[in-house]
Amino acid sequence: MSVKARLAIAFVALLIGAAGVIGWSVVRTTRASLVEQLDDRLRAQGERPGRPLPPPDADTGTGTEDRFRPTAELIITPDGRERVLPAGFDDDPEPLPELPPFPSRRANALVDRIVTLPAEEGDLDYRVLVTRDPRGNYRVLGAPMSGVDDAVDDLVRTILVTAAVVVVIGAVTSWLIVRRGLRPVDRMVDTASAIAAGDLSQRIEHRDDDRSELGRLAAALDDMLAQLERAFTEREASQARLEQFVADASHELRTPVAAIRGYAELYRRGGIEAGEPLDRAMARIEGESERMGSLVEDLLLLARLDQHEPLDIADVDLAELAADAVSDLRAVEPDRPVTLDAGAPVVVAGDERRLRQVLANLLGNARIHTPAGKPVHVAVANDDEGARLVVADEGPGIDAEHRPRIFERFYRADRSRSRARGGAGLGLSIVTGVVAAHGGRLEVDSPSGGGTRFTVWLPRR
Repeated sequence: MSVKARLAIAFVALLIGAAGVIGWSVVRTTRASLVEQLDDRLRAQGERPGRPLPPPDADTGTGTEDRFRPTAELIITPDGRERVLPAGFDDDPEPLPELPPFPSRRANALVDRIVTLPAEEGDLDYRVLVTRDPRGNYRVLGAPMSGVDDAVDDLVRTILVTAAVVVVIGAVTSWLIVRRGLRPVDRMVDTASAIAAGDLSQRIEHRDDDRSELGRLAAALDDMLAQLERAFTEREASQARLEQFVADASHELRTPVAAIRGYAELYRRGGIEAGEPLDRAMARIEGESERMGSLVEDLLLLARLDQHEPLDIADVDLAELAADAVSDLRAVEPDRPVTLDAGAPVVVAGDERRLRQVLANLLGNARIHTPAGKPVHVAVANDDEGARLVVADEGPGIDAEHRPRIFERFYRADRSRSRARGGAGLGLSIVTGVVAAHGGRLEVDSPSGGGTRFTVWLPRR
């Protein structure tokens, strides 16, 4: 059974129970009130002296007037004689109440009390008051309860009809209210089914100003679904990057492995003569091994950075590191103009070995991608935002279409460039990872006129 049906049935059952309790209380209270009024009338009549009753053999139906008596009255003498005046009309009197024999112990127990006794015939009940006068006569007053029973029966019928109408209206109203109130749940089910079918863009339609429990639940579920969609999207993108990374790494490693294997196979078959050919083959094997080892080291470094392994933190002077890196570049390319703008020491808390690698990669990138003889500028300074390291060149620059992707692993702006000239495409990825591990950021600027400017921001000590 659906929740809507169960709620509607529960509401109707509660309504029926409430109507039953209220109806029972009203009927009980009304009957008690009517009986109390009847008793008060009996007491008032009992306090008044009784009128003379006809003798037992007298004919009460005179035929001259059909009188109605609301109360039956009996006078019973101590010797058991009775004079009776029944209730009702003269030509259709009500049956008398069923009394115990007078005088008797049971009869004496009824004196000055009002009790309910059945009639001698039929299903009529009486409220009976028995009194005794100074002469020892018993006076019995009996008020029929037919009026009370008729009033109570009418009240019961009215309550039943009213309760039935109220229950029907309540059932219809509750069904409409529950159906409208649980409409967001139906939308949640439909949305969940659509998402289970693969459409992660589905959302629960809800009003932003709906502050009910279901409205807040719908808003929370929409937020959760948005986060799940982002997570799935990021996971798919990450999976695609991982697959591309593995493919690129395999491709980069395949060349040196193939070269080493080829030279080894050639040597095994005797295709390399001793002397200069063998020396040249060994040199090629050594070069490819070094290149492969460097690539593996870069991949391991990136993996450690991804795992957030702790750095060897100490006080490091960026100005000193920049001076060493500039000296290394001048030694490699004596003819390239290199300038260094570093005044006072710029001390940061960092891993000296990793920061040296950042400078080496940036300067190596400038050396490889700018023509020979083009200047390279290095600057280190303290700034309001932290320690600033700038490496700029006056080369051809980076096209806008490649600029957002140059920090991706194995990405090359020029796919046709030789590996010996362009590297594996991991240098800037390593720079990004090291800078991020130090809590800094890396920016690149390449104006349309040419030249590229890398700026590294690191927090001061």
